[in-house]
Amino acid sequence: MAISSPPPRGTVLVAVLFVVTAVGGCSGTEAPLAPVEGTVTRGGRPVAHAQVIFMADGDSKGPRAMGITDESGHFRLTLDDGKDGAPVGHHRVCVVDTTAAAERFGMAAKRLAPDKALLTKPVGKSTPIPATYGRPEETPLRADVRAGGSQTIDFQIP
Repeated sequence: MAISSPPPRGTVLVAVLFVVTAVGGCSGTEAPLAPVEGTVTRGGRPVAHAQVIFMADGDSKGPRAMGITDESGHFRLTLDDGKDGAPVGHHRVCVVDTTAAAERFGMAAKRLAPDKALLTKPVGKSTPIPATYGRPEETPLRADVRAGGSQTIDFQIP
């Protein structure tokens, strides 16, 4: 009987992100949408290359909305089907450092198949984000999306 070690931590993170992405996008309800944009900062600095994910929380319903921050930390939310905005209601918000995740995934892929690994280099300089902010059950971030026009929702990560 062979004994195997647990998968590398980066592999587990990538698997969790995949599940959040796959399951979060399965809601087919038609919820009213509102345009949402904002900025993510950490320690007063913009957080570039982070994925911002709004997931309906509590009694709120609707598909998840996501955006990627640019170099200035700015994001704009869209649904998986390309519609702009986020469902109106209360949301749990995750922020994931995509550069660090891609680097960890690339290193794990390189160990498994060195000649086939594509994501072995970061896509840009990142500002590290505590892993808690990327876990739906642990993130302290919440946001209320209101009907009736666009809104700006900024997040400051300590």
